[in-house]
Amino acid sequence: MGRIVSVKKRPYSGLICFVLSAVLFTSPVFAAGSVRVDRVAEQVTGENLKCETAYPHISGLNDKNMQQKLNVAFKEKADVVRTEAKYEAKSGNVNAKMDFKVMRNQDGVMSLVMKESIVAGKGEKLTQTGVTINTVTGRRYFISDLFIDNADYVSTLSAQIKSKIESSQLSVKGFDKISENADY
Repeated sequence: MGRIVSVKKRPYSGLICFVLSAVLFTSPVFAAGSVRVDRVAEQVTGENLKCETAYPHISGLNDKNMQQKLNVAFKEKADVVRTEAKYEAKSGNVNAKMDFKVMRNQDGVMSLVMKESIVAGKGEKLTQTGVTINTVTGRRYFISDLFIDNADYVSTLSAQIKSKIESSQLSVKGFDKISENADY
């Protein structure tokens, strides 16, 4: 006939199994929070030159390699603005500025916008760059990530931008189309 097997149940075994499965099979909630964004400010002044740069320095990103790459890129961008300003100052007065604004830093997404302005005798150069990353995976998002594969978003968005430029009577030289991997 059949055997009767007696299984002694431990009082906390169900709780322990639940906690282990919750820890092992869910993504870490603490990693989906925000990262720390510090402001690094530098100022250069001289004859015909006033240059103020502020760029982000991030910490707390899970992917330390991506964190280092981003921090190096942010600093290099500020270095380029200072170098351009110093070069332009050889020909006359220059006022250069670089700053950034954190647009989002929660729920696993950090997004910031960096703005650069160089005002010199030749005119004003304005540049804006967006950086959006997943703070859990370290993946950087580009505008192409917003569309399905093989979508012709470049032509569509470029036509809309050209139309806005023409209707606003802005003086924008050299705009042809957005790049496939444009920041947003």
